[in-house]
Amino acid sequence: MQEIRHDKDYLSISPLFDDIERLYKELSEPVKKKKTPLFVQPYDNTFLPIVKTFEKLSGHTFPHMEFEEQTFPDLQLPQMDSKNIIVCYSGGKDSFSVIRHYQKQGYNVYAYHIKGLNKTYYDEWEVAEQMARKLKIPLYIDSISYKGTHCWIEHPMKNMIMAIMALSWGIRNGISTKIAVGTFRTALIDDVAFEVCAGDTMDMWKMFEEVIRKIIPSFQMYIPNKNFQTAYNLLLKEPEYLPLTISCMTPNRFRNLFRKRTLKNYTIGLMPYRCGCCWKCATEYIWFCDKGVLEYNQAYYLHCLEVLLNNLEQETGYQIRDLNYVWNTYFFYSMKKSKAYKELQNAFIHGRKIKIAN
Repeated sequence: MQEIRHDKDYLSISPLFDDIERLYKELSEPVKKKKTPLFVQPYDNTFLPIVKTFEKLSGHTFPHMEFEEQTFPDLQLPQMDSKNIIVCYSGGKDSFSVIRHYQKQGYNVYAYHIKGLNKTYYDEWEVAEQMARKLKIPLYIDSISYKGTHCWIEHPMKNMIMAIMALSWGIRNGISTKIAVGTFRTALIDDVAFEVCAGDTMDMWKMFEEVIRKIIPSFQMYIPNKNFQTAYNLLLKEPEYLPLTISCMTPNRFRNLFRKRTLKNYTIGLMPYRCGCCWKCATEYIWFCDKGVLEYNQAYYLHCLEVLLNNLEQETGYQIRDLNYVWNTYFFYSMKKSKAYKELQNAFIHGRKIKIAN
């Protein structure tokens, strides 16, 4: 079972925050039958929708857990500037676009980054520091570590831990109770793989928001991005920031190896922090190449489409024969605007002809 250790100065500002961490631990290793409860005290009933969601979508039940109406004192908030906002900043394009969105609206943006949240991507904090310096905004880097294991590829409550740490820091320093994140308003829990992407969905954020309003009635999560195209469109206007973002899906321990292989095979100049062969690197290259930001390399462009096709086949379990299906999954513009549209008429991917439906 996984537990969280706070390596810096995180201090819980409410028993409700402690209960969120308690529930994270409780749900980290679900089993269908458990004779004795891990924790004797009941949970507040605002947590019940979270547990029911876990049961519905994971196939596990938690019959030992009890819920009841509990009273938590409202937090005594210090005076805060209404134009302050805290952005949970990963170093990626989506959270970067949130920072720029609120900067342009005249907010005083404070970036909050947790070192150790993603164990296999340990250079994210360096990227966050570089971007914060360029944007001239304050950045606070907190850190956590994990002890034990959990059964999820990515824990569905991970983002809740991130948000309560950011909120705790913001309140203790008199900054803000406004928290903004780079997830998407169109991401719904029934449309994603629960064990991978549930924590990024609107459903989970709404449940988290309801819990926090037990002690901060005016609390609200801000999620300005509709989808990943929101960030891409912003970076299209400010391409000088693109090399200072990181969204590569390849863990650090493999990235340099894959990067060298890509450079050797395609003689292409990759931006920093890219492996060149994961689906996020592939999507980024095609999109910004078609928009004229990155230089067109036909062989590498077709390679990127192969990466996307392969990723989609792994996710769906089906062999894909129509390239339109791949294109429409990852892009929000017509394939006819593709730099390689002519070559795609006779493209062979995975050694087989892939048709383009009219």
